[in-house]
Amino acid sequence: MIRTEDYMREFVQICFAQKRIIIGTTILFTLAAAVIWQFYPPTFAADGSLLVKGNRVQVDPGTLENVQARVMEITMRELNTEKEMLLSPDVVGETIKRMAEQQLFFTEADTKGDALKEQVGRVQGGLTTEILPETSVLKVRYMDKNPQRALKILENLFIQYIGFHTGVYSPASAEGFFNETAKGFDTELKAKEDLLVQLARDGNTANPIQEIESNMQLRRMLEQQLDTTRSLWIEKDLFVKHLRDVLASQEVQFYAFIENESIRLLGEKVQTLVLERGQLLRIYSETSEKVRRVDEHVKSAYAALKSEVVDYTTNQETQLNTLRDQIESLEVRLEEINTRNLTLQETVIANQRVQREADLLKLSYDTFARRREEARISGSGGDTLFSVSVLSRPFFTGAPVFPRSNLLFVGALVGLITGFSLGFLREYFDHTFKKPEDVAKFADLPTIMSIPNWNVK
Repeated sequence: MIRTEDYMREFVQICFAQKRIIIGTTILFTLAAAVIWQFYPPTFAADGSLLVKGNRVQVDPGTLENVQARVMEITMRELNTEKEMLLSPDVVGETIKRMAEQQLFFTEADTKGDALKEQVGRVQGGLTTEILPETSVLKVRYMDKNPQRALKILENLFIQYIGFHTGVYSPASAEGFFNETAKGFDTELKAKEDLLVQLARDGNTANPIQEIESNMQLRRMLEQQLDTTRSLWIEKDLFVKHLRDVLASQEVQFYAFIENESIRLLGEKVQTLVLERGQLLRIYSETSEKVRRVDEHVKSAYAALKSEVVDYTTNQETQLNTLRDQIESLEVRLEEINTRNLTLQETVIANQRVQREADLLKLSYDTFARRREEARISGSGGDTLFSVSVLSRPFFTGAPVFPRSNLLFVGALVGLITGFSLGFLREYFDHTFKKPEDVAKFADLPTIMSIPNWNVK
């Protein structure tokens, strides 16, 4: 097998061809990393850890079952709850106020209004928490330019957090909190239920979805009826136009196509008289007495026939107008059904929106009502489901976390990778001949000699 390309040789050639870009980019990034390492203010970190412990599950003393107490298992949900509680603005704000009272890095002005919010945001920005794998340990780190400030903030944060945790899970205060919260949700739930009743009254329907389905069935029936009526109207309209054309004709018509008994009898009579006149004309002349008498009978009978046909046409026109009125009535009814369905659909959407809110409020009410009972039951024993202890007191790590001494190596590595990337990009978009083999490959011409590209000044 003949090897057509030497990739390693191509790689080396590209590196030598773009060595200025590669070396220059590497030096630039290394110098940037060196400047950051030398002149960027160092950031220090204070570390600490907390242990979330499960306590014995409380049992209702009034229960008739012999339920054995068990230790509460800590789940990831509880750990995340403690993590969010640690980072909450209340805990951080109380920490800042405590340090301001002790005159540690904060002043009284930092605990007022927007200044407090700003300081809370800064402290939260420096805090990072991590749940150690396969454990119920929270590792907490606070980073700051001042190592003593970082250490003091983390120490006071732990104190405030444990106090806050105890206050939240204390049955004495929890029962009142859960009771008030459940009452609030119950009030909102009743308001949503009243709103659902009001929507039903405004929509004049108890079940809008069922009414929409009924209206859709009625609409399909009315549409079928409308199609049938329109077909009848078209047929009737063509028939009436034909009657008018026949009535306007000067020729004698017997109107045999009309399905009417009186018209049929009169038509047959006229036809008989016409035949009788024809037979008389074979014997007598048109001026004879018998022929004139038959003509009078024909004229009289034909006038009666046309009168009947005119009345019949008027009746058909009345039926045609009736069909037109039915069509208009059906169209109006269909439009009313469409409008009603749109109104009902809006009611359904409003009901669903309110129902979702009501379901959420009901779920919240049930949750807090259950928590209230749990707090009441737990109040007899004085224990909580789980507690928090300081596993490792906050301590200063000693060296700055940023910038570190390995920043030069990272900068050089990033610069080298970036330089190679830029070099390969430039080589990729450079479509000139780079070696003698390219002339034969792309231009199909022989190569006699090659001259290096010397920059002669």
